[in-house]
Amino acid sequence: MFGVKGSKNAYDRLSIAVHNKHSVQHRLQFQQQVLENQRFRLKTVESQLQSATVQLHTLRSNLNQTQISYKHMATLAKEFKDLETYLKEVLASSAVFQDQLINLIDFEHVIEPLNDIYQQMINNKLINFNNKNKSIEIIHLTNESLEKVKDMIKTWNIIIMDEDDISIPRLFIEDD
Repeated sequence: MFGVKGSKNAYDRLSIAVHNKHSVQHRLQFQQQVLENQRFRLKTVESQLQSATVQLHTLRSNLNQTQISYKHMATLAKEFKDLETYLKEVLASSAVFQDQLINLIDFEHVIEPLNDIYQQMINNKLINFNNKNKSIEIIHLTNESLEKVKDMIKTWNIIIMDEDDISIPRLFIEDD
């Protein structure tokens, strides 16, 4: 009996050992599968980390470019503000300039009295010309030049704006 009972015990122990072996192999396979899944997740996370690092680098580069652009825009805004201040000062004085141009256009009030004085000087023989034709030619050329200047000034368009208007005034000459 001892032999049968001993064999039964040995068989039971063998059966338990085989069962334990299968159980351990099953747990090992399960753990290997878990390990494989963890390795796959690790590679996925590493890939995501790499993508995030590249994206972070790109965003930092874009931020730097944006900051540089912002500095340039701030500089330009200041320059435009300075230009606006300057133009307001110029516009204030351009009204005086326009008045003077209008006076230049209306230079008849200067030329007519000078012509009258000249005629009186000739009539009273206060001017002695050796070559009267030459002086008449000079007067004629001077009158032509003054007429050209008068016509040219009339073609100028000067735009005077309100001080609240920040657009840039333009002076342009119309082409004939």
